[in-house]
Order: sequence, then structure tokens, then C-alpha cells
Amino acid sequence: MNREIRIFLLDFNAECCSRWKHYLQKIKQDNLELNWLGRRVSIETFCGTLSNFGKTNQKSIGSQVGLTAIVSPGNSLGFLRGGFDLAIAEFFVEDKKDFLLTESRLQNQIGLNANGYVPVGCARLVKFDEKHDISFANSKAWKLLRSNHILHIPTMAVPESLISFLSTDSISRLVFDCTWQILTTINSYNMHHFNDEYLETIVISGLGTGWGKVPYDICARSMITAIIIFTTAGLSPHEKSLKCLRFINKIK
Repeated sequence: MNREIRIFLLDFNAECCSRWKHYLQKIKQDNLELNWLGRRVSIETFCGTLSNFGKTNQKSIGSQVGLTAIVSPGNSLGFLRGGFDLAIAEFFVEDKKDFLLTESRLQNQIGLNANGYVPVGCARLVKFDEKHDISFANSKAWKLLRSNHILHIPTMAVPESLISFLSTDSISRLVFDCTWQILTTINSYNMHHFNDEYLETIVISGLGTGWGKVPYDICARSMITAIIIFTTAGLSPHEKSLKCLRFINKIK
């Protein structure tokens, strides 16, 4: 059976969700076919918390054959103590008071594989072990969404306002490149994993819109454009590269 890949854009801010929906209309207007490694791609939005998302989608996602990855758009050191990152940390343990266990596991991986520092825009998958980690095995992440991966991609080195020192074009490119890197990382993983190890569902929040104060319209336009270019069927890698360069204003 040729199952689909589902991309969920999740945020509790109604304006962010509204801008995502606005740019998603392009897919319908242009009648685009989205395909990823031979699977149809669906892009959906959810306005609410991660916990409510899990409860709402338990039936459809929790019963899937493959797995779910949740994107942590945090900082270079892997601290998960605020905003969507804190929600993820609480989601990956049985008792949310133990959220520091999630942070510790993430930082251990950063320490082992990146010597403690992950540059902005560099993504890495961190896998949790449901067979040997009781707290994680009883977490909402695993029980509701079959999620045993956090995809960590820093949108900033430390929590700070991006609009205070980056131009509009630079912010747009940062969000676009981070989204592209998320998709590339998932793509590399899925090329070597199958069936119950395949990442079928990806959950992404508004990149940089919390501490970074990235305007919702810039965030939505950059994220949706990256996803559409990456997954549009019938385009060669060369054609996609040209579309990327046009979006970041490197060619006309």
C-alpha cells in the first residue's frame, strides 16, 4: 500500500495558522501534485497546543504503521525550557514534571555528535527508546502519536529577537533554509528506513515566531514555499534549485 506522508503545521497562535492557510491556497489554485519518495504528501494545519493535537489526532496518527517526528525549533545548546520546546519536553515523558529528562537526552546527543553546539540551521534527529525507557514509553508522544524522534534544528544560537539584528530578507531566508533542512533530514532518514521505522508524519511549529519574533506572514510564506518546492512532483533537482534561488532573491 502506498501510504502518504503527512506534514502538520501546528501553532497555538491563530494569526500564524491563518497565514499558513493563506499560502496553502496556492496548492489548490495551481493544482499542484505533491510527492515525496513515491508517496503522496498532505499538508495540514492545527491551531492549538501540542497536547491537544495529540489527543485530536490519536486515532489517525496513533494507528499509523510508521512513526512521527516532532520538530524542535530551539537554540544551539538544546535547552527546552520555554515555548514550543518546553511543550515537546513535557510531551516526551510520562510526567511533565520530569521534562528535564527530555532536555538531558537531547543535550547528551548534542554533546556526543556535535561537541555541545549545533549551529543555526543544522538539523539532527534524536531517537528515543520506547523499549528501554519507561518514562518515554508511557509518554503522550509515544502513546498518542507514535513519535520517538525529535528533530532538533536551532533557529537561533540563544533565545533572542531575530528581528532586532536581521533584515527581512535574511529572516525569510533563515526560515526557508531551516524548513528545507528539516525536509532534507527526514528525506535522508526515510531513504534508509522502511515500514514501521519510516517517518510518516512530521509536526512543525512556526519557526522563529516565539523568542525570535519573526512576523507570521514571513514565517508562513517561507515555510510553505520551501515545502511546496521540495515536494512538487515532476520537477527535477535543477528546477527546484532555481526556484529556491529565486525565492531567496539570488536570481530573477
